[in-house]
Amino acid sequence: MRSFRHWTPRYIWDSQNILNVFLLILVLIIYWVILSTGDIQEDAFITFRTAFNLSDHGELSFNLGESHSGATSFLYPYFVAFVRILTGESAIISILIINSIALIASSFLFSIILIESLNISKKMIPIFWTIIAISPVTLLMAVRGMEAVYVVTLFVIGIWKIHKNSEDLNFLLPVIFLPLIRPDAIAFSLILAGFAFSKSTAIGLRYFIAAISGLILLLMLNYFIFGNIFPATMQAKAYAILDSRSLLKVFHDEVLLYFQSPLFSPVNTKFFSFLYPLTSLVALIGSVILLNRFWIYRRNYFFLILTIIAGIWLVPGAFGLGGIIYPWYLWPSQFFYQGLFAALLLYGSLIIFKDNFIRYGFPIILIILLPFILIQLINSINWGTQEMGYRASVGKYLKTQAKAGDVLFLEPAGYIPYFSEMKTIDEVGLASSVILSYKKISKDRWWIDFVKSEKPTFMVQRDHILDYKTYQGYEFSEEEKKWFNQNYEIIKKFEYNPEKWSQYSVIKKILKFGSHSDYYVLKIRQN
Repeated sequence: MRSFRHWTPRYIWDSQNILNVFLLILVLIIYWVILSTGDIQEDAFITFRTAFNLSDHGELSFNLGESHSGATSFLYPYFVAFVRILTGESAIISILIINSIALIASSFLFSIILIESLNISKKMIPIFWTIIAISPVTLLMAVRGMEAVYVVTLFVIGIWKIHKNSEDLNFLLPVIFLPLIRPDAIAFSLILAGFAFSKSTAIGLRYFIAAISGLILLLMLNYFIFGNIFPATMQAKAYAILDSRSLLKVFHDEVLLYFQSPLFSPVNTKFFSFLYPLTSLVALIGSVILLNRFWIYRRNYFFLILTIIAGIWLVPGAFGLGGIIYPWYLWPSQFFYQGLFAALLLYGSLIIFKDNFIRYGFPIILIILLPFILIQLINSINWGTQEMGYRASVGKYLKTQAKAGDVLFLEPAGYIPYFSEMKTIDEVGLASSVILSYKKISKDRWWIDFVKSEKPTFMVQRDHILDYKTYQGYEFSEEEKKWFNQNYEIIKKFEYNPEKWSQYSVIKKILKFGSHSDYYVLKIRQN
């Protein structure tokens, strides 16, 4: 690949400090705006509640007294609890700020990796860093409050350290810690181990052993602390989703993942879904061409780029084989894809515009990128209002109604339980293991058997309850309908009305792009 060292814009360096300050201010403003939307992931509040119980009461449990962690990550709840101890009631915004700093630092290191790989002048790092730091998926991870941030951080550090000094044993730590951030991040550890094998067999074996050691350490810690080698949330999700799947079904799911998901889309939005096959095809062709070009012209960096592309393509495929896919599982791979795509866009612009890059190339790239940033901002305003406004209001209402000892039963285990502060049993089994015993015994009718036996004080249900159905589609018998009506009554209905959540017409129009389920709060009758 050609070098830009001799024809990167000359006059930019005369005002380098001004440019750097401008880019830093641009990044900080965009992050301030995105964090102000309150677009925090539903599942993040499951982790927050578990971690805050640890910091406030000394018990890593979703419901105090149950020793049942609602978090899939092992280390992230401890980190959240530590931040809570330091910052108190400001813990959530502090976590989002720290996560944003980690992402900005990861973007910077990733930009250095790409600059060196493409043989571009290091003076272009601020521009590369800015583009990666404000890419839509980076902003999404910054605001959502999930542990995916640290999967990205450790993977980037791992790539850099293996590339620079693979024989230093301290650099095994990212490989060991990745499974502790998320169990499925063992895939990234193994990819890093594969990269290490390109240095030598001995070094590769060292990293492979470190990756397996990290997984074994996670399983042992889970067993001794929670009594099972797998996190309770993994067991619950697997029980709720996994079924016997044929090879044809597995193949079908993989195709849908790669060509009907937002994995390669600039932003995660339903309005771009028709473009998913096209963006996936572009990503596939681009990956093949890029590997070919590096093999021919930059062979010393071939395995580094192969490692990044493996992180983009192989990890989502592993999730697809497992049959359980949530959007945040794809965020690290999307980060690496969008960063690599941005780097190649800048690379091409430098070739085309040469000394006029700053005058024409960089503004054109910003013009291309800013609409997608705006779309991400609109999405976050929309979701932040629905979640932090509408859904949280259900939990806040329940808090005013609840008494000591009351129990809440519902499906979404994040916002509503967090703000209600009630003991909660969720329908998936993330918040409490008791639900799984009913699912194993009662099969299809577990829901009504649980309610009849446990008699939770409050329930929050969607429209399906009006037709005497569960969210999984089970229909009550006539006898069950009669019992249900005798024992439970609807005390409040919540409707998502965009007009209610903003006084600004522009924001109201944004909110109308989204929709949310009606919620019905039911309470046990006092017989």
